[in-house]
Amino acid sequence: MDREVLTLSLWEGLTAVEIGQVLAMPAVSVRSRLHRAKARRRAQLAVDEGLANERSQDSPARR
Repeated sequence: MDREVLTLSLWEGLTAVEIGQVLAMPAVSVRSRLHRAKARRRAQLAVDEGLANERSQDSPARR
């Protein structure tokens, strides 16, 4: 459900109230799910960035 909320917010540009109407849930629940989904995505991006940095440090420098 968090993915749907995030998609409707970011890709479709819907407000929390509009998303709530589409998904038949209160706007406060939409806001909570949106906050949670964004936090998970930020955490995953941080992990991905850390892995990318580790890989670039392990590989020889390009000239």
